[in-house]
Amino acid sequence: MATLGKRNNRRYVQWLDRSGTRKTVSLGKIGHQLAEEIRRCVAALEQALLTGTAPPRKVAEWVSELGEVLHAKLAAGGLFPPREQRRPTGLAAFLDSYIAGRTDISQRSRTNLEQARNALVSHFGKDADLATLTKGQMKDWRRRMLETLSEATVSGHVKKARQMFREAIDHGLLNVNPLTGIKAGSQANEQRRVYIPAADLLKVIGACPSAQWRLIFALARFGGLRTPSETFALRWSDVDFAASRIVVTSPKTQRHDGKGRRTIPIFPELLPFLLDAHEVADEEYVIPRRISDNIRTHADRIIAKAGLAVWAKPFQNMRVSCEVDLLTRHPINWVIAWIGHSARIQREHYNAVPDSAYLDASRGAAKGAAERSGNPGNESAAESGNHAGNAGNGPFNESCRGYSFLGETAENLHISEKALRRALQRLKLLIPSIRQSDINGISVAVAAARARAGGAA
Repeated sequence: MATLGKRNNRRYVQWLDRSGTRKTVSLGKIGHQLAEEIRRCVAALEQALLTGTAPPRKVAEWVSELGEVLHAKLAAGGLFPPREQRRPTGLAAFLDSYIAGRTDISQRSRTNLEQARNALVSHFGKDADLATLTKGQMKDWRRRMLETLSEATVSGHVKKARQMFREAIDHGLLNVNPLTGIKAGSQANEQRRVYIPAADLLKVIGACPSAQWRLIFALARFGGLRTPSETFALRWSDVDFAASRIVVTSPKTQRHDGKGRRTIPIFPELLPFLLDAHEVADEEYVIPRRISDNIRTHADRIIAKAGLAVWAKPFQNMRVSCEVDLLTRHPINWVIAWIGHSARIQREHYNAVPDSAYLDASRGAAKGAAERSGNPGNESAAESGNHAGNAGNGPFNESCRGYSFLGETAENLHISEKALRRALQRLKLLIPSIRQSDINGISVAVAAARARAGGAA
């Protein structure tokens, strides 16, 4: 067992090698606490040497971070091999080589790696020796990024950097990951998470220039598709109107076994926009390739044209809003299967709360107070006021739900009488259980909408 000694105010550590010979290494004038830490690590290395086993991971990390002088002394005592003389590995050269070799990832993932690479090179310099980076330097790098970037962005950079450094270890360029033990932080940015009411989305759809653009927004908000990746990968052969299902191909998750495709229902809110786009379809893809350029820029313009402030991360937040609405009607295991992620991701990134939820909760509280006061038959003034002020705000309010939803759609899209008749005929074929009264209700809603708009066709 390794022991500590002291002579002339200088500490030393002793241990036995495999032959039983006692080895001594001078530690110099250092404090007892540091000397004890060295003794514990030397004892672990001694035990590993005598038993022929690998030392604990933390001890191996300690060895890799030793200064050159002490490392050489302990290596001379036979505790571990001496360091090899090597040529420095430039930080930028390694990172560029790693990213170029990742041919198995999506363009979005490649972009994330490049952003983390740029953050590292900007801080340390392109010629920094990869093997000399320390945990302390990594902590400084993370703190410096937090001065100008959000915690979610910094977290993403740290995770990608840790991933790339693990590859350096696998290739023998590093002995220990300098980011080990450094918390990345949360990638959930609450300030940029927005619930988008269905009524607002209908205003945006009303400002769209074509059926394809209306469907782009509808697929994100009412179908929960990732846009643009999943939306532009969708083919008409993936849409089964008879079975009311859509097979969604996900480029983001296709590298994981069994995660490249999922099936979602054709939700009632989504159906009219699919039918509308199908009427004018001229190629195999649901959304033509010609629309894919600068989709975010065009989407922002359409949202502004609808008279709304442009949402942060609009397509991501439409997908979040879709999941929030679905969770009010369906079990969570169904919903996460339709949206295409895990329950953990749902909790961290998709747990938005609509404004209407607070109103609904306050109405429930007011109703309970009225019942406790002995007046359960009368609606409280607060509840009555909320009913008046919340009309149309709830995600599944009657104005945005089921077939009455089509009335609002017709008002925004100004559907022609001929197109309406075709849509009703298709609905009757696709949904045998639909009642004639529902169809009549659609016609009445459209007629009333046209009258409000200023005239009938």
